[in-house]
Amino acid sequence: MKSEKILYLAVFGGAILLLVMLISSLTGAAPTQSPSSLAVGYVDTEQLQNQLPDFQRLKDEAKDKKAELDLYQGYLLQQDLNTAKGLKDQCDKEKAGKSQADQDEIDKKYQLAVRKMGEEVNDKVNQKGAEMENALNDMHKGIVEKVKKLISDVATQKKLTMVIDKNALWFGGTDITQPVIDQAKKNDADTKNTKPTATPGKK
Repeated sequence: MKSEKILYLAVFGGAILLLVMLISSLTGAAPTQSPSSLAVGYVDTEQLQNQLPDFQRLKDEAKDKKAELDLYQGYLLQQDLNTAKGLKDQCDKEKAGKSQADQDEIDKKYQLAVRKMGEEVNDKVNQKGAEMENALNDMHKGIVEKVKKLISDVATQKKLTMVIDKNALWFGGTDITQPVIDQAKKNDADTKNTKPTATPGKK
């Protein structure tokens, strides 16, 4: 079923982060520097996806939504099974005492009704899957912006002119993957520590 692939593609396909960014475009430093003075950094995007807290939350969210979608699909299918059983009983009653030609027509009507129910289930599941995919994509876009900011901050601290993806690098460069991960985890911890706590007796 198409919907079963939606959430997987949203996170593990379409959500592949290709961080090839020019820090100089943010700082305006590159135009005043010669090519020989450019300080190039690089990041391992696969490692970032595996270790950054936000990406872990995105993967967990995708798993939760996949489980929710499976439950939703199972619920609809169970409803259809119950309805189909009732239709089958009704079909058998209608066929009683009828000619073979009439019975064949009743069977066709029953089969058409069951097929229509199946199509409606597919439509509902695909629609819900698409809604979940959109939510995950929005979440992913927000994460990408945060990671870009992280890379920009680390690159500025290390006085790098540009940062590219590791796979685009042939030689040299400064690996800032771990510093970016460390900064992300520090920011995450700081955010958790600064969350307001509930006041006793108040909601």
